[in-house]
Amino acid sequence: MKRTPLKPGNKPLKRKTPLKPGEKGLKRTGFKKKEGQPYNSLKRSGFKNKSGKKSSRSNPGLSDKWMEKADKLWRELIPLIWNRHCAMCGKPLLQSEGHSHHLIGRAVKLFRHNPLNGIYLCPMCHEHDPKAPHVSPEKFLEWLGAEYPVIFGWLEENQGRIGSGKPDYEAICGQLEKMIAEYS
Repeated sequence: MKRTPLKPGNKPLKRKTPLKPGEKGLKRTGFKKKEGQPYNSLKRSGFKNKSGKKSSRSNPGLSDKWMEKADKLWRELIPLIWNRHCAMCGKPLLQSEGHSHHLIGRAVKLFRHNPLNGIYLCPMCHEHDPKAPHVSPEKFLEWLGAEYPVIFGWLEENQGRIGSGKPDYEAICGQLEKMIAEYS
């Protein structure tokens, strides 16, 4: 959970590196407060970066909306690929029960929406089993290599790649929608 400086009792957030003399960091441009609204529920209206322009954090652009849509479509596709069964224990799952797990973290945008980068797990196998990816990544990789060598090979081949540039999320959404239609 992220700390915010707006809640009473929280210490102010500190920069990892101090500002140099004359350097400007992000500055608050104001808060929107409705009458009767408590202080700790104030919403930030925006931040300005060093050049004085609004930061994309406070005003998500069109590509952020496409990325969110692609995230939703990817989460919808992974259960279809795995026939709504846990990949580890084989238990049949409802859409809302299972977890779509990224083999290569979501932060790596190059593979974030790649169907090969996903595996469908029940909550027990995802977070509590001795070989669960969040309990013992080493045992999970051993299991993955033994049970799904094609996916494991793809993972080994691509694990170190990061990629550069921003993906075309609109095109990715189109591809994911087409795949969902094929699996449905």
